[in-house]
Amino acid sequence: MVGVRSVGDWIGDRFEIFDVHEGGMSLVYVVHDHLGKSGRTVVALKTLKVELLGHKIRRSRFATECRLWDNEKMSMLKKREGERARTRG
Repeated sequence: MVGVRSVGDWIGDRFEIFDVHEGGMSLVYVVHDHLGKSGRTVVALKTLKVELLGHKIRRSRFATECRLWDNEKMSMLKKREGERARTRG
């Protein structure tokens, strides 16, 4: 299992880390996505800290946070697409 990664490391052959932020139960890697649409899209990859992987409640909270964020993001995208359709129509 890989531990904390550092600036300059790669995740797979896709994401190049250029900043790392630590929170209460997670690490956020700010990365260049070299396979993104424009070839160098900046994204954030949030991961649960290694020491919390064995903690069932923390894993559950992290999974819930991910689902909530995903649902919120999808709602924002659908709203934005609806606004674009209205301005085109």
